[in-house]
Amino acid sequence: MVHQSPNERGESNRFIRRLVLIRALVFKSTQSMQGQLLIESLVAITVIAVAILGIFTLSSRSISLNRVVSDQYTATYLAAEGIEVVKNIIDSNVVWQCDAWNNGIPGTGKDYTVNWDSESLTEVTGAPDPMKFNNGLYEQGIDGEETRFRRKIRLENGANQNSLSVISTVEWEGRGGAEFEVILEDIFYNWRPFADNCTGAI
Repeated sequence: MVHQSPNERGESNRFIRRLVLIRALVFKSTQSMQGQLLIESLVAITVIAVAILGIFTLSSRSISLNRVVSDQYTATYLAAEGIEVVKNIIDSNVVWQCDAWNNGIPGTGKDYTVNWDSESLTEVTGAPDPMKFNNGLYEQGIDGEETRFRRKIRLENGANQNSLSVISTVEWEGRGGAEFEVILEDIFYNWRPFADNCTGAI
């Protein structure tokens, strides 16, 4: 058994207290670092989650806008096609049938439907039936896949019956029930001369 003097015992006790204090400080520092690391991890996870959510939101909106633009392109071409059909009827009257330029054009102030190969206009009351897609073509009154697009043609006579205003409207319903439409208008005049073989034509 080793005997220690009072001074030695005091030094030993102080050393033990310092050692305990150092261990306590180290443990407290470790806990503080762990807590700080946890907070930093939570912040990093939050930032990443917000970034990913933003990317998904942007992608979803981009896809939605692309669909709207695609529908607008389709509707614009369908509306233009409706005007071209009426133009073909007028041209056919003069060039091929030696007839009055507006022969076969029904009464104005009403709505009509046409297909790409129509030789006449079909009157419609109320909303026209949805156009159908078959063999790469949009048409009305045929079998095929029903689309969202509805097309109608309105005719308006000009002054002295020498001009004809053709208004082609295509309507459709987008996602969420939003209603869209494209309206195109063209005016045709009685200027076309008859063909050479139309001697005596009116």
